[in-house]
Amino acid sequence: MPPASFHILLALAGRPQHGLGIAHEIESRTEGRVVMGPGTLYGTIRKLVDADWIAETTERPHPRDDDPRRRYYCLTSTGDAALR
Repeated sequence: MPPASFHILLALAGRPQHGLGIAHEIESRTEGRVVMGPGTLYGTIRKLVDADWIAETTERPHPRDDDPRRRYYCLTSTGDAALR
């Protein structure tokens, strides 16, 4: 599994998140050692959706802070199995 995929799956293990939230989670979790640029982040998200490892969700973790333009993603059972 490519490192970018692993980091995104790990970031989504706790809760659904939007793209920028995923990037911040990765940077925080790695103490700044991994900073994912938008091309890598969104390209990998697209590949993970196509592989059915993650899915877009309508669940909004914090509705009061939400921007309706954001797309939220969550792990699928296949993605969870791949992460484990």
